[in-house]
Amino acid sequence: AFQYASRVENLDFLAITDHSNSFDAEASGVLSQDGSAVSSEWKQGHEAAEAVTDGDFVGLYGFEMTWSNGLGHINTFNTPGWQSRTQSAYSTKTATDLINYFGTLATVPASISQFNHPGTTFGDFTDFSYYSETNDALITLIEVGNGEGPIPSAGYFPSYEQYTMALDKGWHLAPTNNQDNHKGKWGNANDARDVVLTDDFSEEGIYEAIRAYRVYATEDKNLEIGYTV
Repeated sequence: AFQYASRVENLDFLAITDHSNSFDAEASGVLSQDGSAVSSEWKQGHEAAEAVTDGDFVGLYGFEMTWSNGLGHINTFNTPGWQSRTQSAYSTKTATDLINYFGTLATVPASISQFNHPGTTFGDFTDFSYYSETNDALITLIEVGNGEGPIPSAGYFPSYEQYTMALDKGWHLAPTNNQDNHKGKWGNANDARDVVLTDDFSEEGIYEAIRAYRVYATEDKNLEIGYTV
């Protein structure tokens, strides 16, 4: 996927977040420790991202924390290790799992997370409950569009109203539009794009821009927004 995306026109970076419960040794993951010591797949993902990062393209690798009971899915980046729904703190199948995950994220303040494809299908984080200043600083992004299908099509799922709901609950979030791609053509399966504004074109530079909400989403790969002061 990284190799393919690095050759896609008008694409400067790709982030991949595999489902953490699919990693080998998934129940051994610890967010604040180096997961490469126990998971060959976690290590392989980071190595693949680094292999395509060359000054013209940046690869990013994180994980997707998923719950199958409608709580929602969350992407998390910039952590040494990962967490999985198979671990006891996140397997109660109640809102406690989400509360515990927010608490764990707080132990790794450099982490960056995203509310994934919010809505009735995968969950809306109990109506974006559990807002606090601490949690708000941990969750920086929200998907307003998701899917590997063309825009518009049955394989593309917009969630604009969920963004409004989250903002109304107090969350500060930048919008993204991602492919959730399980089928190939990574980066150009459709024209959706995330735009990150940074003068430091590196992994850390992208993360720093995301922390500062210098991000917008578009359904047109050629759309640009200009800002002047």
